[in-house]
Amino acid sequence: MIRSNSLFQQMRWHCQNFRVRDWRAYFGIGLLGFIIGLEEPTQFDYRVFLLFVITSSLYLAFSFSINNCFDIKNDIIKEHKMNKNPVASGLIGFKESVFVSVLTASIGTLIACLCLNFLSLCIYAVLLLLSLSYSTPPLRLKSVPVADLVSHGLFFGSLLFLYGASVAGNLNQYVVALAFSLFIHSVALNLRNHLDDFNEDMLSKTKTTACWLGRHNSVKILNKLLVIHWAVLSIITLCVNPLFGILVNSVAPLIFFGLKKYTSLVRATDVCVSLVYTSTIGYLVVL
Repeated sequence: MIRSNSLFQQMRWHCQNFRVRDWRAYFGIGLLGFIIGLEEPTQFDYRVFLLFVITSSLYLAFSFSINNCFDIKNDIIKEHKMNKNPVASGLIGFKESVFVSVLTASIGTLIACLCLNFLSLCIYAVLLLLSLSYSTPPLRLKSVPVADLVSHGLFFGSLLFLYGASVAGNLNQYVVALAFSLFIHSVALNLRNHLDDFNEDMLSKTKTTACWLGRHNSVKILNKLLVIHWAVLSIITLCVNPLFGILVNSVAPLIFFGLKKYTSLVRATDVCVSLVYTSTIGYLVVL
C-alpha cells in the first residue's frame, strides 16, 4: 500500500499505531492504583493526577507502538491484527514508527525525571524496559515460554498498579496484596490471548507459552490460574472486611461457569472481576 505524504494523515496513522482503544484495561489498572494510593480522598491533587495521566498514556502509547513495529511477521497473517497495525499494513514505515515509539518513551522518561518522586521514577523506568524487552529482539520475551507470561504480568499488571499508587504517594500492605493479585490476573489474560492466537502463532512459528505447552495443557493451566486468582482476591477482600468479602465473593460461581469455555464465558467474568477490584479499592479509600 502506498503511504500518504500528508503530515496530518501520517499523524493519524501514528495515533492508530498507539492503539488507544486497547488501553482501557491497563489504564484502569494504573488508575485504580492511583486511587488506592490516596491516603484520604481529600488529598486529591489534580496536578499530580494530570502527571499520572500523561506519563501513563505515554507509556501505553510506547508499549503498543513498539509492539506493532516488531509484530509485522505475525500480524500480517491475522486480518483482525492488520487493522490495528498500520506498520504491517504499510501505512507507515518501520524506521519511522520505531523513531516515534522511542521519542514517545523519551518524552515520558523526561517528564518522569523532572516531576516524579524517586520510587515512581524507578517503577516507570522498569515498566519501559520490560515493555521494550517484551516486544523487541534480542530478548523479545513474548516469544520465550513462561517469560512471556511473567513479564506481561509485571508491566501490564502489578507494576502498573504500583506505579499509580506510588505517584499518589501511598504504598501500604493492601496495595502490595492487590498488586500480587493483579499479577496473577494479568498472566491469565495473557495466556488467554495466546490461546486466541494459537493457530496463527503456530503458523508464524512464534513460540509462546501456549504453543510450547499445547492447547490442551494451556487451557488446563488457564483454568487453574483463574481459580488461584479468585482465591487470592477472595482472601484479600475477606481481610479488608469479612462481611464485605462474603458479599463481594457471592459472584464467585460465575468463574466456575466460565471454566467450561475459556473463549466466551470466561470473558464475561472480566466484568465481575473488575467490579470486585473497583469495589474493594473504593471500600479501602473511604474506610
